[in-house]
Amino acid sequence: KKLDLFANVVHVNSLPGYSTRHNNLDLVIIREQTEGEYSSLEYESAQGVIECLKIITREKSRRIAKFAFDYATKKGRSKVTAVHKANI
Repeated sequence: KKLDLFANVVHVNSLPGYSTRHNNLDLVIIREQTEGEYSSLEYESAQGVIECLKIITREKSRRIAKFAFDYATKKGRSKVTAVHKANI
């Protein structure tokens, strides 16, 4: 938190010589990692019941979106796809 390392960047590639369901895979997953499940706002609401507060702000959503577009531009990538996991 002190360093504000907000962007989790994972590059995913298919490995040559390995047969997989999806060949020629080359994508980058960028996740915001200071909010949502990463915010560590958990508490015991009743004995044995843990609840987690999931906070997502416009400010940090815009920051990670800008990071993703800047990353794509810098690395010569032609597409950015936003994914939201609403069931969590």
